[in-house]
Amino acid sequence: SHIANISGNRCDGAVKNGDFRQGKFFYLGQLDNNKLFAQWQSGYSRQSFGANTFYSAAFDNQWERTNRLLNSIRLETKTAVKFSTSLSWMRNYDHFQLIRDSSYGENYHRNDVLNFSPELSYRWKGGKTSIGATYRHESILSTNLGVPMENDSVRVYNSDGKFYKKNKSRDILNAYLKHNFLFRTWNLNLGVRTYRNFDEDDRIHFLPFVNAKVEINRNWTLYASWNNARRTPT
Repeated sequence: SHIANISGNRCDGAVKNGDFRQGKFFYLGQLDNNKLFAQWQSGYSRQSFGANTFYSAAFDNQWERTNRLLNSIRLETKTAVKFSTSLSWMRNYDHFQLIRDSSYGENYHRNDVLNFSPELSYRWKGGKTSIGATYRHESILSTNLGVPMENDSVRVYNSDGKFYKKNKSRDILNAYLKHNFLFRTWNLNLGVRTYRNFDEDDRIHFLPFVNAKVEINRNWTLYASWNNARRTPT
């Protein structure tokens, strides 16, 4: 099956510097048979808007434009030992002006995020056992965020001969092993995750978790959980 959508929207603004223009395209494809489920998608969006006091009340004439491209694919087998995986890539461009139509306080950014997540799972009499991992790569090219680049080698997209001056990247790896016990009205999910941010330190962090649920009757369900988590700032 296939779905495609394209849309546009614009407004002259109900208040000063409140105008905007938006354009979006999205495509989704899907294959589902007795052996495999597959889904793939691609999308693009572009918008520009007058950011009246949006980031600072001291400037009522701010302006911003963003462009975003997204592609992803997901696969899942229908075998006894189920294998599933997903791969996605997103690129985002951002152009900001503190004073509209001027270079004062002007910033350009380009962000890339790559995700890869494989998983193996097996359902048996004792429940469902799963093992998997997620690899995530994040990077930014910018005119003012990150560390200085050695040379001006990357041109700013859709600009008048400007180059990015700074960059930064990081890699994050998560892996997990979990088991889901199913006993009539009981559901117990426990396991451990590992986390490592290669840009942060050389440590592998172990993050255990336990989640429990019991259906007392048709109207009441009791939940209890304990989780240890770690989050890297965006």
